[in-house]
Amino acid sequence: MLSDPDQAHVLEGLEALDFLVVQDIFLTETAQYADVVLPSCSFAEKAGHFTNTERRVQRLNPVVNPPGEAREDWVIIQDIAKAMGSDWGYRHVSEITNEITRVTPQYAGLRWEAIPANGMQWPSNKNNPQARASCTRPSLLVVAVRWSNTV
Repeated sequence: MLSDPDQAHVLEGLEALDFLVVQDIFLTETAQYADVVLPSCSFAEKAGHFTNTERRVQRLNPVVNPPGEAREDWVIIQDIAKAMGSDWGYRHVSEITNEITRVTPQYAGLRWEAIPANGMQWPSNKNNPQARASCTRPSLLVVAVRWSNTV
């Protein structure tokens, strides 16, 4: 709710809902309007991967245990699917990564166990198995300087 500059508009929308489910790591302002809050893990409490705007795929490895009843996002979503009659059968987040690599050409060569600590850039495929950056990027040096307005 706080991320929208027109909070009155958001509040009006939330109050108009018949039923609201929120999945979050703590009781946010939005979650306070929820009929059901699903406790999720923070990035430091779960395994997975994400891709940043540089196309770098990075692994997440848990460094602490989640508190209370918090669970990983994929587990929560899979349990909802199962309750609705679809058993996806994932046992580990790496199986989801494997499926992504089968259906997404840019990730075709990505292997869960081969993602290094500093990540790797897509595309990753048979022509680019090491996922080396294939887009050109300008070289630049950023230097801090003291600025003063002498006018």
